[in-house]
Amino acid sequence: MAAIEAYLANLLSGIANARLQADLESVRIAQLYAQHPLLQHLPVPRFRLPTVTLDLPVGIDKVDEPQPAAAADVVHKQLIAVMDETLNQQQLRQPPRSRASAIRSLAMLLGELPAPEARDQLAIGQASERAVGVVMSLVRNSLRSEGTAIEGGIETQLRGRLTEVMRTLLPKPASVRLLVASSDLKAAGPPELLTRIQLTVTEEGVEWTQTRADDPSSRKLVQE
Repeated sequence: MAAIEAYLANLLSGIANARLQADLESVRIAQLYAQHPLLQHLPVPRFRLPTVTLDLPVGIDKVDEPQPAAAADVVHKQLIAVMDETLNQQQLRQPPRSRASAIRSLAMLLGELPAPEARDQLAIGQASERAVGVVMSLVRNSLRSEGTAIEGGIETQLRGRLTEVMRTLLPKPASVRLLVASSDLKAAGPPELLTRIQLTVTEEGVEWTQTRADDPSSRKLVQE
C-alpha cells in the first residue's frame, strides 16, 4: 500500500534517474570513442526520453481523512523539548535568562506565521531555519562559555528534528492509499474493477550556465 503522492513521486524520480543513467553511459561511450582511431570521427550516440507514457493499474485501498494543522502552543512545547534535549545531549548548561530568551524567540517566530489556511512549505521552511538559528545560537554561546568546540553534525541533526516538528503546522490534505503490487491487485478482483493511472511525462531539460566568467555565483540552471 502506498500514498498516491509517494507513488507518483517515485515514478517521476525513476524516470529522471533513467535519463541520468543514460547520460552517464553516453559519457563512458564518448571516452571510448575518443580513444579509438576510427570511432573518434563518428558522432557519439545519446538517447533522450522526450515523452514517456505510462498506463498503470492500481487499486484504491482507502482514503485518509485530512488532518488539521497542529496548534502553535503544542508545537512551541515540542520545539522547547528538542532544544533542551540537544543541550542535554551535549551536556551543556545554559543560564535561565538565555533559555527564557530562546523560548520567547521561538514563540515569536510561531506567532508571525500566517493563518493555517494560508501557510505553505516556503513559510514553514523559513520559520524552521529561524528556529534552527535560535537553538544553535544558544548551543554556541554555551560551548563558548565552557571553552568547548562544537561537534560536527549537531546542526544537521537539529535541523532535521526541528523541521519535522514545524511541518506539523501545515494542514495535511486527504491522501489516497493505493494497492500497486501485482499480488495485491490480483487479490483485489478482476481487472475491470481496478483503477488505471494514465500518465504522460514530457522531458524539459535544463543545463548549467555561468553568465559572468569571473563570478561562480552567477551560475544558474536554464532551459536547454
